[in-house]
Amino acid sequence: MAFLVLRENFYTVQALLIADSSANREMMKHVKAVSKESLIDVTGVVQKPNAEIKSCSQKVELIVKEIEVVSQCVPVLPFQLEDAMRRVVDQEEEESPAENNEIRVRQNTRLDNRVIDLRVPANQALSLIHIC
Repeated sequence: MAFLVLRENFYTVQALLIADSSANREMMKHVKAVSKESLIDVTGVVQKPNAEIKSCSQKVELIVKEIEVVSQCVPVLPFQLEDAMRRVVDQEEEESPAENNEIRVRQNTRLDNRVIDLRVPANQALSLIHIC
């Protein structure tokens, strides 16, 4: 069994791959090779899970039947979204050494890679407010 978090625009949903047949085991091997932020096409069945999903915006899960990679992302991005989501209060904090080996994404890196930075939920929320 494997879990994926799928994202489209402002929404995330949990996807579940179950290795109950040889075809599904092959699909799982294929999915493990897909890098983060790749564009995929998924076919499956939506169902309500037994336990509440707290890590995604949608409270349902997708049982994956088919998955196809539309566009593979480069294996190493300039920064990970998890690192860009960390809160930085001011410029002085951004310049200081990070605590607990946390990676801090500097403003110039964000601007140089704006397409990736716009995937951060806080930046998406600002865009949504601007649209309204």
